[in-house]
Amino acid sequence: MGLCDWLFEKEIDEIPPEEIEPERNDGPEYKLKNSLMTKTEKDFYLAIYQALPDNYILQPQVNLATIIKKIDNKPFQNELFRNIDFCIFDFDFKPIALIEINDKTHSTQRSRQARDYKVKEICLKANIPLITFWTSYGINQEYINKRIKEVLNTI
Repeated sequence: MGLCDWLFEKEIDEIPPEEIEPERNDGPEYKLKNSLMTKTEKDFYLAIYQALPDNYILQPQVNLATIIKKIDNKPFQNELFRNIDFCIFDFDFKPIALIEINDKTHSTQRSRQARDYKVKEICLKANIPLITFWTSYGINQEYINKRIKEVLNTI
């Protein structure tokens, strides 16, 4: 009897943890990050959060594949495996708008520019607004309020 056969014969609750723990090997090592967001992202999160009316939810680090569905017949959807800095949802968790925070690498590194172009293209095709804030301008609460309000008023 194979391991899979043996595992499925027992209820998961009945299997002692030592029997299902992964074996240690010489594979990659992993380390827990200190935070979901960088300090800059946290600062922008607070400013964006303050700009939102009470009937919206702000979620950081949203993977495009969790909110956008590919509908063509092409076999790959790896272009959707990109994270967006923030997503604004309504209380039904319908995505309302996406927000990217760009530092100078977005204007100097070709790989970042190509990624940004692809994200913008995906958002246009999926008909979801994409708001971009640049770190070089700092956090201007009045400007953030204005941009958020403009997008929410078009929905």
